Amino acid sequence: MYQFKKTLNMSCLKIVSEGSGDLLNDLNTATAEMMSFTIGDVGSSEWQIARSRQEHAFEKWHRYINRKPTVKFTEPRLAESRLA
Repeated sequence: MYQFKKTLNMSCLKIVSEGSGDLLNDLNTATAEMMSFTIGDVGSSEWQIARSRQEHAFEKWHRYINRKPTVKFTEPRLAESRLA
């Protein structure tokens, strides 16, 4: 059985996710709007605006989830340390 070596107390780390709730809410709202259209609405100017809004919201969310995570140390003694 592999034994994990504890090198850093993970409870001392906080993954910064500022803005994630807003981005996900924007994507959910835009997707719900797209789903509210009937087949007869597809291609209309309202549908085109909603499609563009949903596409942009998805692109922002995709960029956000694929970024490198930002880590903040919550204990002063670790703030001077660096992650290996």
